[in-house]
Amino acid sequence: KFTDLLDPRWKGKLLLPDVRTMGDTFWPMTSVRLNLGDDIIKRLFVDQEPVLSRDSRQVAEFMVRGRFPVALGVNPLLLKQFQRQGLGKNLKLLRFPEMDTVNFGTTLWLVNRAPHPKAAKLLINWLLTKDAQVHWGREVETNSRRVGVEPGNPEFAVPTGARFFQVDAEENLPHVVKTQDIAKAVIK
Repeated sequence: KFTDLLDPRWKGKLLLPDVRTMGDTFWPMTSVRLNLGDDIIKRLFVDQEPVLSRDSRQVAEFMVRGRFPVALGVNPLLLKQFQRQGLGKNLKLLRFPEMDTVNFGTTLWLVNRAPHPKAAKLLINWLLTKDAQVHWGREVETNSRRVGVEPGNPEFAVPTGARFFQVDAEENLPHVVKTQDIAKAVIK
């Protein structure tokens, strides 16, 4: 469980993305805070004396090279790049239900008064087809919200009955801002 990271044996041995800035743990830590209370930020990011990083590639590389036994926010796509080179195959990804978040991934923007609006509409309609979603999921290693499309990254498939914090919902913005405010107040 997530609170195992608060065990004194991990003090000074954790590698964490800096929760004061947007990054790989910013949204999940909001979910943790809502599940475990506001003090979890101080208990993990101050009391445990972790090393903080704002560089996703550095987090993945430090883990692959064995510099830290535990890290949060290891970007799975970056980790896969190292693993294709034969590195970091001994790393194990753990799922903490307290960190479960969902966002809607890639955002597709349609520019108002685009030079070729019919072409843009054609592209958007194609991207939403099952074939395109299968290809996109496989190439980007992400999971489509379209029914009937196999997960591009089964490790991140939404478990049946899971309750997720929707990070990109407008009504959740105050929660996200509060996480950042708490982090800025306690981390020096």
